[in-house]
Amino acid sequence: MSLLLVVSTASADADDDSIRCTVQPVVPPAAQPVNIDRAVFWQKLAEVIKKRDVFVLDGKPYYLRRDFSEGTRRAGTDAIIDKWESVGGGDSRQLAYLLGTVYRETVSRMQPVREAFCDDTPCVVSRLGDYMAKHPGRVKKNYAIPDDQGRSFYGRGLAQLSLKQNYKCVGHNLGWGDDLLRNPDLALEPDRALTILVEGARRGLFKYPHRLDLYFNDTKEEWISARRVVNPGSMDHARITEHYARLFYKALGPATLARSADSASTTTRPVPAVSVPPPGRPLATAPTDLQPPAVAGIQTGDARMKERRSVISPVLGAVLGAVVAGTALAETPPAAPVTAAAPSATAAAQQAEAAAGAAAAAADKAEEEADKAEKEAEKAAVFASSKGKLAGDKARFRANAGPFKKRYGTGTDKEYCATAGSVARISKEVDTDVYLRFTQIGSVDNDLDTPSTKALEDCKGDDLVATGIAYKIPRADFESMEISLRGFEYGGLIVPFKYYLGGEKSIKSSATIAPYVGYHWPIFWGLTFTPIAAAGVGMVPVEGASGETENKTALSTAIGMVITSAKSEEYKAGIVFGKDFLSKTDRANDETVGKVWFSLYLGVSI
Repeated sequence: MSLLLVVSTASADADDDSIRCTVQPVVPPAAQPVNIDRAVFWQKLAEVIKKRDVFVLDGKPYYLRRDFSEGTRRAGTDAIIDKWESVGGGDSRQLAYLLGTVYRETVSRMQPVREAFCDDTPCVVSRLGDYMAKHPGRVKKNYAIPDDQGRSFYGRGLAQLSLKQNYKCVGHNLGWGDDLLRNPDLALEPDRALTILVEGARRGLFKYPHRLDLYFNDTKEEWISARRVVNPGSMDHARITEHYARLFYKALGPATLARSADSASTTTRPVPAVSVPPPGRPLATAPTDLQPPAVAGIQTGDARMKERRSVISPVLGAVLGAVVAGTALAETPPAAPVTAAAPSATAAAQQAEAAAGAAAAAADKAEEEADKAEKEAEKAAVFASSKGKLAGDKARFRANAGPFKKRYGTGTDKEYCATAGSVARISKEVDTDVYLRFTQIGSVDNDLDTPSTKALEDCKGDDLVATGIAYKIPRADFESMEISLRGFEYGGLIVPFKYYLGGEKSIKSSATIAPYVGYHWPIFWGLTFTPIAAAGVGMVPVEGASGETENKTALSTAIGMVITSAKSEEYKAGIVFGKDFLSKTDRANDETVGKVWFSLYLGVSI
């Protein structure tokens, strides 16, 4: 997450009457407008989110949040898709790029926001001024300072519309006259924010003549260059937006249904009216008319985290496959024969429909039972693991974070923030909340380049968390913050192959199964290192005095290093060294088995 400061070269001092606007032509509905099957879209997006496709830039990971399919984020996403369909938008790549743009501009909120996520203009002026002081030359003038009429033309809405001439010309092109010029906060209204976003990108109102269809058409697909549609900005911004847009397209592609241009002239799903949130603040809860129906199979990030288990599987030449047990579906009994002598066609149709419904219900129930049995089998096939358990970890906040609330005492209803550099010890997890105590408070002098999850003018004084006090925060919010975690972990170690460093110095199919404990901490480049130690049972092939090989049980110990990348939390790699302890007779008969061995490995979360 990052604070976004939208910069433009347009003049902010131009007199209202001196600004000349060119009216751009209205873009008609596409020849093949699209409808998005919402159930398929959210199901596919859940699969994309679960894969955790991470783009790392300057050490910062960028990915779709685990809880993106919930609450106001889901509602805002559906509202954008509704608006796209209502104007007859075509090419789901263009829609995907809009969603990726809004995800970056609003830092995943998908709701109209004020620049720097402030609640009012003085906050934006202050934050932009601090940014300019710390980064001389990046922004020539504080464009958030109000003019002589008290108006300030900084970024607002879903597309972060900014600068006076843009407020005037976009408003004129959309038929609103000088409404946006007189009251810039109108760009925060949900309906207007949607119109500015969709029509602005389709008609090239932000950076004419750059329109979406110039970058996504029958002959072009330019995900990075398309950044010019909203704001060229930096190449980094273009690459981040491209990453988000491609992730959305993975879900939109399979969910796209074409329709005729004639049907596009009538809105197939009207954009619901929503109440206007306080300026710059997302809707507190998803309105019922914006909330889509629940999609089977989509879980919250917390539920998914609790169901995952971790097994470290050392590999040298092969990867140990996961064992998945299945259950056969029960057969549906045949429907009872109809005994009526001569039923009417209507009655026969009703009976057939009832029989089909009963059969479908029975099949659904059998499938649910099979899925349940499969999940139980998967759980039984793996070790107990600390995967997804935060209690005991030490969290270091790399950016301003919050809001936190006190667990008890005075001020339990007040929201508090933590500055970048703060450190907290996680005491426990209760339901969907994380409980923690701060042991160190970071400096209040923070760089606006760093992300922030709390829009406060100042993160200090009474609003700042204190050491020694118990706080709580929803787990979904905690996981979305820029933090590094250190702490102990445990799981299962499986070694299927070993290379012995002594004796014959050979590879043996010698297995070790053992619980392990380790301590993880992030180092650099998005990598987390975890030294581990394990002790358990090994099955070692021992060559006897007669020359025959026999598998013997041994005490097996091991130490190693696990490396995890922020690009994929589900896969690990590293190396482990160990030794098997057998009887003196076995060691005398086969000198290799008593030597130190090592194995390369991959770890897979299942």
